Amino acid sequence: MIPLLCCILLGAAPQTAPASKTALTFTVTKSYHGFWDTQTRILVPTYLALTAADAAATEHIWNRTSNFREANPLVPSTRAGRVAYFAGTAGAVIGAAYLLHRTGHRKLEKTVLWLGCAAETQASAWTFAHP
Repeated sequence: MIPLLCCILLGAAPQTAPASKTALTFTVTKSYHGFWDTQTRILVPTYLALTAADAAATEHIWNRTSNFREANPLVPSTRAGRVAYFAGTAGAVIGAAYLLHRTGHRKLEKTVLWLGCAAETQASAWTFAHP
């Protein structure tokens, strides 16, 4: 057994003539990577929770202080506008991640979600620190 194993590992296996001439065929199976894998199942709710925290903090400070000025110039001054802004940015980030997933950019898909979480963490921290 050991000499045969050594011959196979060293490439000196005995040569035998094939019984018939058949072509070797290989099947390549593409591994399936679904959008809702474990990491995405954690990142998307985390991103949505951070977005909700930022929106709630912004709304609380906006209602409490009459001279509050939002640091982000894209956030509108009306409540409906702020809801549309936060919902739209959340949809855009998750939509961009899904689009990258569908086009095969698996690492960029996760990068977009991680950057969204980082940006919302920074925005929430800034809003809570500057009432």
